Amino acid sequence: EGLSREELLRILSQREAELELSREERRDKDAAISFLKTRIVTMQNQSRASSDRGDEPPGQPSLAEWAAAPSGDLRRPAEVSDRELRLEAELRRQQEQNRRLQVQLERTHAEAEALGARLQEANHEIALLWRELHGREGPAAGSGTIP
Repeated sequence: EGLSREELLRILSQREAELELSREERRDKDAAISFLKTRIVTMQNQSRASSDRGDEPPGQPSLAEWAAAPSGDLRRPAEVSDRELRLEAELRRQQEQNRRLQVQLERTHAEAEALGARLQEANHEIALLWRELHGREGPAAGSGTIP
């Protein structure tokens, strides 16, 4: 039992709307993935820079200088110890944030892949509806659109 031309056109129109929505969702997901990748790289660079930079007050040895001091001088100035604790806490915080962003990136990537699969299914359904509606193989070769 075949569908009427109007029903097929309605279904085709509905599928095209779903397809466009899927495309928009995929673009949004791709943008989110790009943003998250950039954010992760930025945070990793900031973390490296803060550990490489020795933002020590004037007259205070940097952690690298302290580590290179003769082993007989094991006293650590309180400022260095406090700074080291702050840097370690900041590093742990940034590592945890990087981990959360990585998990979010992976989840977003998986969602984008699922949307891509849905998009392919919708394209296939549209082609089937087109053939059923027009009794042909589909839109004109190379046109990429349904008139």
